[in-house]
Amino acid sequence: EGAVAHRSVERLRVAESQLRGETWSSTAVAPMQEARTGHVALCMSNSGNPRGNGWLLAAGGNEGGGSASKRSAEFLALSEHGGCEPRNEAWQALPQMTRSRIYACSAFLHGKWFVIGGEGDRATTPFTVEAFDVWANVWIRFGHLNFPRFQASAVTHRGRILVVGGNAPPEWRDPRQPGWELLSHPGLANASWKAGASAIVHNDELFIVGGTPRASASLMVHQYDENDYRHNAPGVSSRVVLVYDLRRAWHEPEIEPPASGPLDVGRWCGGACVVNMCY
Repeated sequence: EGAVAHRSVERLRVAESQLRGETWSSTAVAPMQEARTGHVALCMSNSGNPRGNGWLLAAGGNEGGGSASKRSAEFLALSEHGGCEPRNEAWQALPQMTRSRIYACSAFLHGKWFVIGGEGDRATTPFTVEAFDVWANVWIRFGHLNFPRFQASAVTHRGRILVVGGNAPPEWRDPRQPGWELLSHPGLANASWKAGASAIVHNDELFIVGGTPRASASLMVHQYDENDYRHNAPGVSSRVVLVYDLRRAWHEPEIEPPASGPLDVGRWCGGACVVNMCY
């Protein structure tokens, strides 16, 4: 459908798909209030929400076709019994972000939903971070990154937010402490400058999935790794999955060798998550 963005939301119950062959369904989940592409989305469990139930969150993006990036955000209430099972309710609007953003990344920690980098209506947007305080129902500015980020990925580990990719070295922050810091891990820095990769954490391991070695055209002016960029064909999606031990990342600047096979197909701006199989 070309550049047309969608309001639809699809769900796959992984355990049911393994046991009974259940497939993706868009009828079990209400559509978003607004069509979005290039947005951020996140599932917040009921343990992080003072209102007692989990939320499925979405913010930013645009409607495709070169349309303006959005400041709007919305949520869908999830089951009060835990997990990410949607309730039979419509999406509801949240307060707008302080800036419009597309191709940002996000993470949830300490009762706050962090939205990081991306592009928007201001030249400084890729450097900025803001957070939605679930308790106060308000967006707050949360400092500036050391490098601008576009199509990056964010994860949490041991009370820290780690941002990788987006055409810049990885950096991290403890939200309870001031300032973002560069990660002292040469192997991870060399692997994570790609754009459009997905990052997930499981059992102290960081998985970097897919992406492309091409720098975003809008950020090439910075040329952080110019020598690396020009040796890669533009627009190539990677099948590579890299794995790093984050326990070493915080304490020992040693390279953790890759420990996973490639994807079946190359992926750029895809998504990845860890699924706990409960039969």
